[in-house]
Amino acid sequence: VGVISVLEITLDTSNKNSGLGSVGNDVYLHYLWTTIPSIVMSLLSLYFSAVDFNIRALTPYNFLKVGAPFNLTIKLNLLDKSAPRIVFEQLQIGAFSGLAAAIAMFTANLLTIFTSSLFIATAVPQSTSSQLHTNNSFLTSNLGFIDNFDGITSASLVLEANLSYPDFTYRNLVIPGLAISPEFVAASESRKSHASSLLISNATVSAFRTGLRCKLYDSSNFRIKFIPKDESLGDPDSLFIGIQGVYNELGEGSQGADQLFQWGLSSPAQQEGTFGLTPGYYTSNYQYLYVWGNYDFSVPNNFTFASGMTCNDTLEAVDIETTFKGTSLDIDILNPPVPIESTVRSVTPSQTDLTFSGYKLGGGDMYSWFPSIAGPSNLLDPFFSIATTSRYALPFSVLRDPTRIEEVVNAVKLHQSIITAAMLTTQSRILYNNTNAIIHPSGHDPSVFNVTVTDPIGPTRVIQDTTPTRILQSLLAVILISTIVSWVLMPNPALLPEPPTSIASTVALLIEGNIFACLPPNVTSINDEELKSYFLSLGFDLFQMDWVVVTGDDGIEERKRLIVYAVSSKAN
Repeated sequence: VGVISVLEITLDTSNKNSGLGSVGNDVYLHYLWTTIPSIVMSLLSLYFSAVDFNIRALTPYNFLKVGAPFNLTIKLNLLDKSAPRIVFEQLQIGAFSGLAAAIAMFTANLLTIFTSSLFIATAVPQSTSSQLHTNNSFLTSNLGFIDNFDGITSASLVLEANLSYPDFTYRNLVIPGLAISPEFVAASESRKSHASSLLISNATVSAFRTGLRCKLYDSSNFRIKFIPKDESLGDPDSLFIGIQGVYNELGEGSQGADQLFQWGLSSPAQQEGTFGLTPGYYTSNYQYLYVWGNYDFSVPNNFTFASGMTCNDTLEAVDIETTFKGTSLDIDILNPPVPIESTVRSVTPSQTDLTFSGYKLGGGDMYSWFPSIAGPSNLLDPFFSIATTSRYALPFSVLRDPTRIEEVVNAVKLHQSIITAAMLTTQSRILYNNTNAIIHPSGHDPSVFNVTVTDPIGPTRVIQDTTPTRILQSLLAVILISTIVSWVLMPNPALLPEPPTSIASTVALLIEGNIFACLPPNVTSINDEELKSYFLSLGFDLFQMDWVVVTGDDGIEERKRLIVYAVSSKAN
């Protein structure tokens, strides 16, 4: 009970204090928390082994005390046998006290095995409060200008080449540029040369979140027509697609369809195919137009399914719980930022719909600047080629499935928001003091954020492992219960005046009885079964041990002696 309690107390102390104590790099000192517990458990194991030995040695005498046949007394030997055989024989003869002691002994032998892993020396992560300083933010007044290809190139590499996101960007989240306190970095690097690259920083910061607001059009709005190639004009076979309701004035073209845009087909044109297209222009009502479906010139309307949507960029601010790695504050993609949805708010200026009139982030024509990507079909433009081959790829077959429109919508929104975020982070960052983007709910973007920085390789401390502790406590509980059972079932531990394993004490028990007198002349050359038969032939089938009064050598002195003798059950 004491050892179980001590283990529980030390485990609780270890868990509360991140270990039992700090240790240095002294090699010999590390032997203490393995050697000392092993010695304690070895002593316990030796004690219970001795108890088990004594109980097994006394087992025949317990049967002699009440009178028992040859097999349970003279022949019984539980000492010089293997452990499994001892347990089996104890079960056979009903020696449950010895069986319980054997279980305690066997269990005690396991203690040292698990003690070796009870305490371990490990580097304990150390957390410290620090600050993140804002280096740059965003200028919202120039969000509509695309003056370089950096954002588009970056987005295509992120989606297609599995490249890391740009600094302070994850999917559709764009974070102001941050830097950890220089004093903290210097102090960390002075302790360990590798500490700066392993630091883990957790902070709640404000960020931009890009997105799309869209209007969906179903197949009833579509008009699709095949136009054969015109060799005189050099025009290839073309697919003309019109959508009613996109323009206020569509007009009827010479082809008899609402001619919104056309897409050249490979020659010779296929009778049927799946398409995903994005026209390269926009209007005052929308920035993007996405259409997808499956044309088939053998059916009346020239298509089996078509869908599309017009979309505008949206921009909102939201607080996010973020984990950064190292002093460079790389976003940990294994623990990505988690937006706090209750903090979503408009940016300043107070306009989350960034339309062509002043806050347009992009437009359909941007896709012509994407690098050439081989998609699963030549009827996919650069955007849909990326959407069906990127790290977040949409299965190509979904584009022709009318039951999976929502999957296409979500994929379009995800890919476009990643593209927009990449453009925003590469083109609109500006020094913090010059920004006009208010993304913090206070109405003023803070220059400092509180952060908890964790060094995963902190001071080396001795930790008590929970698993070995519970195993040891369970083993000790089994030993305790087995010992109690053995003690309760043991008839009389003080059965003999002398140790049962002493030859002299054994002879003393026999010398005053009738055993020696009943032994056959050839006793040294017969086996146990023959000796048993000989006693039975004399009428002795029981053997008993008791205190009797014997006469001294002078014939007068009388004294009590403990003797073993053979008796007949019939005489009783």
